[in-house]
Amino acid sequence: MRRVQGMKRAAAIALMMAGCLWAGGSAMAQESMAGGGAAETETWTAEPEEETQQETQRETAAPLAEDFKEWYEANPDTIGWLRIDGTVMDYPVVQSDNEFYLHHDFYGRDDINGTLFIDEMNGVLPRDKIVLIYGHHMRDGSMFGSLMQYESFDYTCRHPLISFRTIYDEEEVFYTPAAGFNASMTLGADGFFDLLWPFYDDEYPIRNGETWVYEETEAVTEAAAEESESEPESGTETESAAEPESGTEAESAAGPESGAEAESAAEPESGTETETEPPTEDPAFHARKMAAKHSRYVEVLQEMSIWKSPAGLTADDDLLILVTCSYYHENGRFLLVCRKLREDETPEGITQLFAQSGGIM
Repeated sequence: MRRVQGMKRAAAIALMMAGCLWAGGSAMAQESMAGGGAAETETWTAEPEEETQQETQRETAAPLAEDFKEWYEANPDTIGWLRIDGTVMDYPVVQSDNEFYLHHDFYGRDDINGTLFIDEMNGVLPRDKIVLIYGHHMRDGSMFGSLMQYESFDYTCRHPLISFRTIYDEEEVFYTPAAGFNASMTLGADGFFDLLWPFYDDEYPIRNGETWVYEETEAVTEAAAEESESEPESGTETESAAEPESGTEAESAAGPESGAEAESAAEPESGTETETEPPTEDPAFHARKMAAKHSRYVEVLQEMSIWKSPAGLTADDDLLILVTCSYYHENGRFLLVCRKLREDETPEGITQLFAQSGGIM
C-alpha cells in the first residue's frame, strides 16, 4: 500500500469514508459479469486531477482480462469485481481518490449510492497484503446495505465465500470470512479501532489505551546480525576489480578535474529538500518492525471479532476488508475481514467447513 505523502493520520481516517450515509436505492442497475452482462454504452465522465494508484500500475500493467475490457473502456477507474453468492453484492469496484465515488455512480454521474471502491493507497498489481473496499450502507440493501448481516454467525456460515477479482485476474480469487466487528474510527471514542494502523510507521494507538513500540529480542537482533554477516561486504575484491584505479585515464576522463569541483558537485545546496530530510531507519530493521506491527494487527482483528471463524487467520494470510457504516459507535463502521483461500484450500472445502461449523449440514 502506498502512502499519501504529507497526509496526517487523522485526516486520512476522516477521508476514508467521509459522508457515510444510510439512504435509499440505487439509481443505476448494475449488470452482473457472472451473467454475461456488458457495460452500458454511456462512458465515464469523471476527470481525476491527480494520477491514481491504478494509473501508476497501468504503466507496467499486465494485460486486462478479456471480459473486463468493455467495463474498463466505459470507466478507466475500473479495478475489479466483488461478488458474494446468495446476496445482492455483485458489483464493479473502482479506484480513484477516496472521495469521488462516495457520491457518484460507476459512470461518474451524481448518485448518493456511490460505487464500491478500494482505498486510494491500495495496489493490485501485485495485490497488497491488505486490500480495503468501501461501500455505503444502503437502506434498500444495495451496495454494502446487507454487509452487516455478517454480524450473525449463522449468516456467515451460509455465505462463506467472497470473490474479489481484479481486472488482471483471468479467474475468480476467493476469500473467506475471518473476523467481523463494529468499531469507531474516532480516536478516544468508545470502540475505537485504527483501520489504517499497519500502513503507517508511527506509534499511533491501534485501540484506546493500547500503545505499541517495537522492541527486538536479543535472539532477533543476533539472527539479523548473522544474516548481515553472511552477505558479501561492500568493497570486496570483485567490486574493486571492476572499478578503475585511482588516477587512471578512465577516472580522469569520467570525473571532474579538480577535487574541489568533485566535492562541490556531490554536496546538496543549502536549503534543499535533501538537506532537511530526517534520517531513515535501517531498511532491514524497518521491515522487521512493520512485519511485527502487521502481526499485532491480525491479532487485534481476531480479538475484536463478534464470532470465531472456523477458517482461522494468521499473519501470513492476504486480507480483504469490506467496510461500511454502522451505528453502534461514533463515526462507526462495520468491518468484514476476509482472508484469501490458501493453496491447499478449495471453495467447496471452505463451504463445507462453514456449513459444519454452523450446523447447516
